[in-house]
Amino acid sequence: AKDIHDDLGANLTQIVFLSQRVEGASNNPAEVEHWIRKIPTAAGRTIQSLDEIVWAINPKHDSLESLANYLSRYAQDFFSLAGIRCLLDVPTVLPAIPLSAEVRHNLVLTAREALQNVAAHAGATEARVTLQFDQQGLKVVIADNGRGFDPAHVSGNGNGLANMQKRLEDIGGILEIVSRPGAGTTVQFTLPASQL
Repeated sequence: AKDIHDDLGANLTQIVFLSQRVEGASNNPAEVEHWIRKIPTAAGRTIQSLDEIVWAINPKHDSLESLANYLSRYAQDFFSLAGIRCLLDVPTVLPAIPLSAEVRHNLVLTAREALQNVAAHAGATEARVTLQFDQQGLKVVIADNGRGFDPAHVSGNGNGLANMQKRLEDIGGILEIVSRPGAGTTVQFTLPASQL
């Protein structure tokens, strides 16, 4: 319910706002075109959010294997559109471990935020997505060869890293970020076996 309200609500509100701007600029063709060009992007985000929510609440996806397949497909599609080479290191066979909708959804949204950060901020040409599972639990790593940053001096303008931290805390997970200027970034999130 929170994600439907936050994600879909925000995107639909933006589409309404953009449509109103088009109406208000009806006497200026250049401005009309400017606002109309933004509507498909907002609509695309809405479709993507809806797809993620539907996937997360569908009980047939309550497994580690389904999560691995979804993340792999999403990362490949996303990085392909961003022009970034995507390397996957995901086991071809995974144990039949059940995952709740809440766990899957928070892991997917955390991964999505990490992937978006690579595309928007890293200036990377290559990224590797790794999924590991053992007796300790589940580990997802997203590493890029981009410009890196100093985690101690992150701009307070965005909420992405804080959102990732909160989503993992909500399901008992741990977020680790290793980066330095000029050396790329590695984002790792771990979910202990006790939380699966």
